[in-house]
Amino acid sequence: MENTSKIKSIESLLVKTQVPVDSYRVDVELFDRGQKLSAELLRLSLAGIAVVGFFLTNILANSSAHSASNALKLYLSGAVLACVLSSLFSLLQAFFASGAMFHHINAIKLTQLEDQALNDALKKSLSARTTKFNAAHRLLIASAIFLVIAACLLGMAFIEWMYS
Repeated sequence: MENTSKIKSIESLLVKTQVPVDSYRVDVELFDRGQKLSAELLRLSLAGIAVVGFFLTNILANSSAHSASNALKLYLSGAVLACVLSSLFSLLQAFFASGAMFHHINAIKLTQLEDQALNDALKKSLSARTTKFNAAHRLLIASAIFLVIAACLLGMAFIEWMYS
């Protein structure tokens, strides 16, 4: 019970603490850039799925389904899977980056209070921030890698279709 009241008092202190915008403006700008990059990767991966749909309905529909080679089917299936994974990682990146920013602002507020009794809360917030920032960074990289894989598979599918 005592621990719960301590947490509530820390939370009420954090809510009341005002942070000057200049102390975190650069952090928010970097966060926004990361979110925009993640959104662009998401947009491109969803467009990749649409390209496969267009390819299937407009190009392969004119030929018989049995005439499509197994390699072509594998390339298109792999491209869709890679696009889905890229989309998933983009969405997860946005989630983890938002959580990291929350903990970052909390850490700034705890630092501003300059109370040694809050060191444990500060360490917890910094640890959570670092963990979530690292996860967001890895997810952004994974999303980009899967988008590149999808583009390569789409290219190979197109080449396979042209020469079959």
